[in-house]
Amino acid sequence: MLLDDWLASFFKGECSHNFNGIIEFWKDLCRTKNIEIVFQSMEIIIKNIVIQPKSKCFCGSQKRYKFCHAPTIRDMKN
Repeated sequence: MLLDDWLASFFKGECSHNFNGIIEFWKDLCRTKNIEIVFQSMEIIIKNIVIQPKSKCFCGSQKRYKFCHAPTIRDMKN
């Protein structure tokens, strides 16, 4: 999800201001309401951690990483 797409999802492009708006953006991007998942996603990107596609996702959903947060991480890296 690009920033423009995210902003278009709000009425007139409005979202919270300051730190809350940044957190809302990352939560939406990671498709979660849990800030810990956001921080784990950022850690994976910053440390360039490689997770095997067939392993279970770090978010605890019991889905394979490939079908859960792998697309989000890939989009965030680009």
